[in-house]
Amino acid sequence: MPKDHYGGQKKKQRSLVQRAAHSAPRARGKIKVKTFTKDASRTTFGRLKDNPDKAKPPPIGKQIVKGQFEKMLGTRIQHNKGGVPVRVVLESGKEFAPANISRVKQHMAKLDKARAEREEIARIRGDEVPVDEEKKKLAA
Repeated sequence: MPKDHYGGQKKKQRSLVQRAAHSAPRARGKIKVKTFTKDASRTTFGRLKDNPDKAKPPPIGKQIVKGQFEKMLGTRIQHNKGGVPVRVVLESGKEFAPANISRVKQHMAKLDKARAEREEIARIRGDEVPVDEEKKKLAA
């Protein structure tokens, strides 16, 4: 590269075609006016609005019929979030399949054993023996 008067590098000159292109008047069209359209199905922030006319779909799970499953003390049959029926142990809140009685009985036996151990430890220490809410209800 050629050097300028001060020892630095000279600026590269543009070609005649480039100079003509930059100096020629530019074609500027009319400025487009932006049109605003309001979408009635969306909120101010662009989210879709809930359609109140649209009916909610029926639950996916099965319907529970009274007497369909065996009754057990300390449990309740409920619908899960997905609409699936489950058996809930009231003491622990653990969920089981409604027809799976054997697993529920095992879990209840485990809870009874833990409760008996707690009562034994309380008796040995001389503390008050904790009384369960269910026993209070059954005694009354």
